[in-house]
Amino acid sequence: MDKKQEYILIGIGVVVVLLIIAGLVFTKGGPASPTGTQEATPAGFLSDNPNALPTVQGGTREKVTTAIPTPDVNATSVSKDVAIPFNVQETGNISFRQFEIRGEGNQFVPDTIVVNAGDVIDLKLTAVDGDYNIFFPDFGIKVAVAEGQSTKPGAINFQAATYGQYLFSCSICRGTVTGTLIVNQK
Repeated sequence: MDKKQEYILIGIGVVVVLLIIAGLVFTKGGPASPTGTQEATPAGFLSDNPNALPTVQGGTREKVTTAIPTPDVNATSVSKDVAIPFNVQETGNISFRQFEIRGEGNQFVPDTIVVNAGDVIDLKLTAVDGDYNIFFPDFGIKVAVAEGQSTKPGAINFQAATYGQYLFSCSICRGTVTGTLIVNQK
């Protein structure tokens, strides 16, 4: 094989590699955002919802529609359906907040968690009267708990970095069982 044929083969190889890379980028919906999650496109799965905000495919992020202040330990001026953290550790602009909710009566009790953007959430789920799971599609978290059991510390732990209102759910419960995570802007 002479030099001309080698250059032609190398050129064809480069073109094939570029086509493969371009195909991967376009079939994935574009490059990932700096946070590592793909942003939904305007024609995405939430485009018919006027409150929708960019999120991961299958996500539930919307504009916050209910103004609930972020509660601290021993808060008394919040609704009974809002989880009150049992521990809050401040570290600069970010707080570490620990909550406990129960799967009871085929619902989450309480069913609303409120934090500030950037806060780290550590959630304990106790399955009181049956098997429950908790699924946060926007954060890639799904944890199951058997009746009478609780999750161990750190089993449900994530950073709520981006403002918005998110749904979480139980996929093994009877009927539709959902809760709301509200991430307030600072």
